Amino acid sequence: MNDSTAETNPPHRLTDPGDLDALYDRFETLLYRLVKLLGQHSGSGDDLLPVPHYMMLRTLEQMGPMRISDIANHLGAKNPAVSMLLHVLDDEGWVERAPDPTDRRATFVSLSKSGEGRIQLAEEQRHHFMRNVTSKLTAKQLNDLILGLDAVADSVAEMHENEDGQTSEGT
Repeated sequence: MNDSTAETNPPHRLTDPGDLDALYDRFETLLYRLVKLLGQHSGSGDDLLPVPHYMMLRTLEQMGPMRISDIANHLGAKNPAVSMLLHVLDDEGWVERAPDPTDRRATFVSLSKSGEGRIQLAEEQRHHFMRNVTSKLTAKQLNDLILGLDAVADSVAEMHENEDGQTSEGT
């Protein structure tokens, strides 16, 4: 490709939208790139909450007190991984643990007051970030992007359901 071709066909534009293989390849490349960039963003800055921490705190905020196994099921994670992350969140004072009155072996985990404040700050930061990321899109472009990604997420969830007979989506 010469320089004039690069100027008229920037890498973020496909010249032949009828070439489905090229579209699939470009979509996959963009997903990997976004995951990498978003991962770098979530770890940059002292006050940014890493995505796993955010997801767990957000789950507790939305669902209320839960057993560790229920958190793991909701997030599509393994119990030991959830337990390890809960220790970190507990050390920060963002969650509270209480025994399950119906089962001595089980523990309920809930969001603490400090955790409520931390999730609120994290949501403000993420909203600010998303406004910046999408600032070059029109409202229609943003809506179309959301509809397209929703359809992809539904398709992936359906594939998981067909593979193992259950939903593995963790929202």
